[in-house]
Amino acid sequence: MSNTKTIAKNTIFLYIRMLIMMMVSLYTTRIVLQALGIDDYGIYNVVGGIVVFFSFINSGLAGATKRYILAELAVGDIESQKRVFTLSINAHLLIIMIVLLLGEPLGLWLLYNAVNVPPERMNTAAVVYQASLVTAVIGILQSPFSSLIISFEKMSIFAFFSIFDVLLKLGVVFLVQIIDGDKLLWYALLLVFIALFDFGIYFIYCRSRFEMCRYVKVKDNDTFFSILSYVGWTVFGSGANVLSKQGVNLLVNNFFSVAINAAMGVSNTIVGAASQLVSNLQVAFAPQITKNYIAKDYNPLIRLVSQSSRYTSFLILIILIPISIIISDLLQLWLGSYPRYSEEFCILTLICVYIEAVSMPLITVITAESKIRKYQLFIASLYVLCFILSWIVLLCGASAYSVMLVRASVDVAMVIVRLLFTKKKVGVFSISKWCKEVYGKTIIIAFLCAPLYFLNLIININNTFLRFVTVGSICVLWVAAIIYILGLNKREKNLIVSKTKTIIKY
Repeated sequence: MSNTKTIAKNTIFLYIRMLIMMMVSLYTTRIVLQALGIDDYGIYNVVGGIVVFFSFINSGLAGATKRYILAELAVGDIESQKRVFTLSINAHLLIIMIVLLLGEPLGLWLLYNAVNVPPERMNTAAVVYQASLVTAVIGILQSPFSSLIISFEKMSIFAFFSIFDVLLKLGVVFLVQIIDGDKLLWYALLLVFIALFDFGIYFIYCRSRFEMCRYVKVKDNDTFFSILSYVGWTVFGSGANVLSKQGVNLLVNNFFSVAINAAMGVSNTIVGAASQLVSNLQVAFAPQITKNYIAKDYNPLIRLVSQSSRYTSFLILIILIPISIIISDLLQLWLGSYPRYSEEFCILTLICVYIEAVSMPLITVITAESKIRKYQLFIASLYVLCFILSWIVLLCGASAYSVMLVRASVDVAMVIVRLLFTKKKVGVFSISKWCKEVYGKTIIIAFLCAPLYFLNLIININNTFLRFVTVGSICVLWVAAIIYILGLNKREKNLIVSKTKTIIKY
């Protein structure tokens, strides 16, 4: 199967996964918020944020595992593939030990000294923290197996497992509603059992389907330390990222209240759904980008990077512009009564997602090579700067959502850094052409969508649902039409017309 057809097939499976997960996730958030209440929901978000701070290593491990597995699939044999997989397992086990050693004393200290939790809920928050830490450890252990599935581009299986996971979590939410006792406590404990079950099905599938998924006796210190070095620098950057996001979450908690953290949690759910939409495209493109870089086949590499960035930009615009216009109706229909500042957090966080997401293909190129120290130093410095600037603006008395304006500014600086590093690694890559294809078209599309704001003001429909459907549909169709006319080239338009005719025919 050609690379283009493989990407298209994988993208379809991932978008089916995304649509189901997004609908279930949004519905689950509504039920969880109603079941737990605003304060307990805020507590879960801020306490879970501490665990995220310690499990940030997982993203580095996943990236390292995929990078080395893809390299072995491109140039290695089955024995070398088994060795790399074994070494990645060893690295994960080592990191789990570090997470537990740090997570127990430091995490509990943060919980009791740096988190604004009502005194009567502190004991429950401590148990929730322990349950969340166990969930994070299980997730780290599962990482090499999910990375293996993605590396082999078995996206249909990856999609099925992900859908099954969100359905289990939806079942937990309904169960929590009928359970007597502390619902927050039960919710956290039941999520631990789901994590264990998820690990089990990933482990069984990989062991039965992939020959390289074998733990063998291996003494290859060079490769092991190479993986650890890659993981270490990736974790360094990821840790700074978590400091920027979860650390800012703690700052907002200290300057305001758990109710504001609930508003951030609501925005994170919407952003999570949008990020799933984007990540599906990135996951589909990433293996081919990495393989082309390792093979030094730069022409298809640049084409894939440009396509992935441009398609990502269009997908987010189709979400960002309509949501920005109908955000109040969306929150009212979704949650009923929603926390203060939810609208501002949702819109600003989506803008940050856009700025960051369009540069994700550049990250794939940069991290396809094992030497990533300089890049991670630059990025980590910017993440730390984001945390410091957020602290300063809050000390100056700015509103809670001002931290998102700081983050957006820092994200722009990160895109510039990623463009420069990509140019250094791939000399034939054109920064100006990439900017013209991605941001140039985005500015034009956004400008032509400005009339939608005024259209929303003049449409007078009293029924919230009817107004949401009417205005939302107009916005989505308007944005999609402009993207089709101005954003796509002739070949892409012909492909869409051809596929549409085929669907209508059948």
